[in-house]
Amino acid sequence: MEWPDWPAYFNGVSALAVRQQSERRRKMLETPYHRNDILKTNRIFKAQTLDGHLAVLTRENFLIIFSAKYGSTPELTEVFRKKFHNAVDFAAFESDYIIVLNSQEPHISLVQIFKEKVIFEGNCNCQEPSKIFNLHGRFAVVDNTNSVFICELAKKNIKNVITLENRIPIEGIHNVTKKSFIISLKNGLVHLYHEHKPEEFVKESCEFPSAMKTLQIYKSLDCRYAFGCADGKIYPGKIIVSDKLTISFQKDSPMIFGDHCEQGVEQFVFADFNGDSENEVAVMRDDYNIQIWQIWQNEPVLSFSSIAKDNHDFGSVALVYSPPRKRRSHLIVVASSGWIFFLGTEREKAKPNSEEIYKEVIEEVTKVQSAIDRKQTAQNELIFPPEINCLMEMKTVASLALKNLIVECETPIEMVQICSTTRIEVVEDKSGNALSNQAVITVNDRPGHEWPMSILFRCQAGTNRLDIKLRPIEGKSGDIEVFCFPFLTINKIILKETFHLPALSLHSPVASLEDIGQYSELKITGSFSANIITSWLNDIFLDLPVDTNSMAKFVCYRNFQTGSWLRVGWAAGEAHVHSNNPTVLQICKQVLLQHAYECSQEVDVQASLSEVSTKELVTQILQRFKEHKEYIKNADIVGILRDLTLLDDNKDSMPPKYRSMLAKGVKNAELDANLYETLSAVILDLFIDREKLAGKPGVEKAKDIAKSLKDLEFEKVLEFF
Repeated sequence: MEWPDWPAYFNGVSALAVRQQSERRRKMLETPYHRNDILKTNRIFKAQTLDGHLAVLTRENFLIIFSAKYGSTPELTEVFRKKFHNAVDFAAFESDYIIVLNSQEPHISLVQIFKEKVIFEGNCNCQEPSKIFNLHGRFAVVDNTNSVFICELAKKNIKNVITLENRIPIEGIHNVTKKSFIISLKNGLVHLYHEHKPEEFVKESCEFPSAMKTLQIYKSLDCRYAFGCADGKIYPGKIIVSDKLTISFQKDSPMIFGDHCEQGVEQFVFADFNGDSENEVAVMRDDYNIQIWQIWQNEPVLSFSSIAKDNHDFGSVALVYSPPRKRRSHLIVVASSGWIFFLGTEREKAKPNSEEIYKEVIEEVTKVQSAIDRKQTAQNELIFPPEINCLMEMKTVASLALKNLIVECETPIEMVQICSTTRIEVVEDKSGNALSNQAVITVNDRPGHEWPMSILFRCQAGTNRLDIKLRPIEGKSGDIEVFCFPFLTINKIILKETFHLPALSLHSPVASLEDIGQYSELKITGSFSANIITSWLNDIFLDLPVDTNSMAKFVCYRNFQTGSWLRVGWAAGEAHVHSNNPTVLQICKQVLLQHAYECSQEVDVQASLSEVSTKELVTQILQRFKEHKEYIKNADIVGILRDLTLLDDNKDSMPPKYRSMLAKGVKNAELDANLYETLSAVILDLFIDREKLAGKPGVEKAKDIAKSLKDLEFEKVLEFF
């Protein structure tokens, strides 16, 4: 395929050639482009392509990578999804990697697409990073002071090659060669840097009429690059990297100009989109307008422009194009609304319902725009969704070792849905509070799903508050997303809140621990920073203090269900966990080793066990078993006595011993029936985790303990400890 020369003059052509050219131009102007939807995902912040993949960063901080298959219709298949809580930007890195930039430490997360996992995390020497760019094996990070940090990966560390200070805000950074790059500033100034010696750079500057926002390779007779600027024009130009650096552009001969250029050029690409063997120019502007241009007889001809009212609905964040197939490419548009579609010259077979959904969205946008134009008030037929006050909070009920989720809305609640990345147990509410728990519960287990557990509460009419008791599984961390659906007849809306469950979420913070006696200890050492170990520990413990150097004073926790306690202290290069519960130490060990593996950090973990403290804890729990055992025996008698009183309401003839037992039985009627099974599992885990930390096999003994617990033989259980 030949690239169109610039400028292109047609001199001395025959009358037949002129007619053929006029006919070709007429057909070109009649070429229709149609939108064909590929898929719909979450709202998108940024998108980028690399070697057969499309990567997007959503507004919810999810990095999603699609495998792209380009046939007659482009197809995208999701292959990777991970949430980076502090992600602000990302960039392709080499051929199989993506670098994610985080606003907090660790600043850099390296994702390998082939392995579909994060293989490295580290920090760069910058303040509040905001942007990241790929530079042929290196990467550039821009922080809030407009400083540029050129970095590279060296032996699992981030090396700062050079720091470039700037007072003017930076518009963008672009590759030129393997050793050259361009930094464009918002005032129109452009700096060309070239590394003539290792880690030594020379600079050449040039000034554009407005900020240079993007560039593309443009191979013509006398130009190699095209520069898209904030004034809406695309200028052809040259960049020469030799002993003397040269960067220039044709100021008086812009490639794209005219009445359609009021908005700046955000992005543009060259490709053959209509199959005429010549490349068109697809342009995305600041107002989200998408245009397709052709250079015809030294003039730009506009072949396609998106409708103005659709631009904000599209909210385009990226233009990409597929490799040529049958002499043409597809122009793929990634929209901030989450839609990914392509503009084709023929209507392709769209996915079911996608075109209908698109039409519904356009109709709704048209209605809302009409309402704005007519300045309708709340009494008109069409109103905007009201602002609804809704309280969603999760509290720890320490005495019951569970979480209490409160959803309270000023309007009646239609439904509440809970989606969790980890398994949780819904504890039945036996309080009889009819005002706050009028709902039918549906629990869906979806193994292998991104949200393996979904719980739906269908509320009865007039329900304004739900109190939901949840019991997470100790050792499993994850996120819980709560969706509240207020009851509205029109303009349905959804209110959302996200909660994070750490691995030890049932351990509540306490001010101090008294008379702790002997304890077991887990010690972690390595080359990690205080901020990194803090981020790891936040995935284990609730409400850690902001102070990242707590070795001088331990943070204390207690589990009021089992009676176990723990305290944790940490600093740069070390962390200590003390507890009378070996299961706590085993959970901390697993979580910290997993984070260290994901960040390629070498850590040393050592455990020292105290058999005395473990046996004291088991004895304390067994005492609760004994109380439970006595209640079970009494509960059977209480049941018989209740049946007798129903037949004969004369309690006076009953002996005093049984009258007292019946009265106490009524008081304990709400005792949790699962307590026995729960505490049995706690003791079994204590033994198994103690043996794991000591490096001993304990499978056979664990079976014997389970049998003794089932038979309520507590003395035999203590013999194992």
